[in-house]
Amino acid sequence: MHTLEPICSACSKKEVDLVIVPALAVDKNNYRLGYGGGFYDRFLKDFEGTKIVCIPKELIVETVYPEKHDVKMDLIITGK
Repeated sequence: MHTLEPICSACSKKEVDLVIVPALAVDKNNYRLGYGGGFYDRFLKDFEGTKIVCIPKELIVETVYPEKHDVKMDLIITGK
């Protein structure tokens, strides 16, 4: 998908206050369906800042069937 991903060694998670996380879809419980690489799930595991997904409202679904390792987002931003 050619989604750019930050290099984890470039900064400490404690230096980051907010992460805008890419998603293919999100569910009504704020869980996201990612691109399948697991990068963001690993990065967000112990992340204490705010986690946001910006996505069209048409891509909000009933459930994405989250697994034990999936991280719930703090905020979902949609268009009109």
